[in-house]
Amino acid sequence: MYLALVYLFTALAIYLLVTETERIIGIRQAYLGNQATVTDRTIRLSGIPDSLRSEEKIKAFIERLQIGEVESVTLCRQWQELDAMLDRRMEVLRKLEESWTVYLGKRQVSSDLYSMPPSRPPPALIEIEEDAYHDDDDDQERDEESGLGRDQNDSTELRGDTKSRPTTSIRYGFFGLRSRSVDAIDYYEEQLGEIDKKIVELRQQEFKPTALAFVTLDSVAACVSPFAIERAVHKC
Repeated sequence: MYLALVYLFTALAIYLLVTETERIIGIRQAYLGNQATVTDRTIRLSGIPDSLRSEEKIKAFIERLQIGEVESVTLCRQWQELDAMLDRRMEVLRKLEESWTVYLGKRQVSSDLYSMPPSRPPPALIEIEEDAYHDDDDDQERDEESGLGRDQNDSTELRGDTKSRPTTSIRYGFFGLRSRSVDAIDYYEEQLGEIDKKIVELRQQEFKPTALAFVTLDSVAACVSPFAIERAVHKC
């Protein structure tokens, strides 16, 4: 009886294991078949020999394998110079934004500190003789208006003093021993324009290709064995 139960439960376990494996494989294939994005249809090729380091050659070689049609090939190149220039542009741009923030912040602070709130006349007192106090009220209003005008003029002068633009120190001459202060906003804007011109010139150049490429095929089924493609590429 014990021997029969051992064989029975062993056969049952094997049957359940095989059935569950087939179900998981079916679900996985169905999921992969529904994926049609560019990422799912793209494979990475590394170790490309010098004789195949060209988009046209890589496309022709993969299509000769008859695994599917190639939609696009992106060959990585040595873009260190361009990357360094982009990093430099980001650094200058941040400094320019910081200079504008400091300048506009000073203007805002000066406006808040030296601008007077609108003044309201004090509540009217109980007047016993209205005609007697009328002239005095007119004189007081004229004094307040003249005082308010003086305060506004003073605040305008103070705001003019605090509107100084931020400066930065640049070095020049023999080994950069000399230095002088220049307007930070104008300096960084000029540098940003020069860097943009250099980036445009670099993008028009042809950089040396590397041994890495990304290939986009027409279907997910064509990307099931990227290692086999890499082995075929390495044999060339």
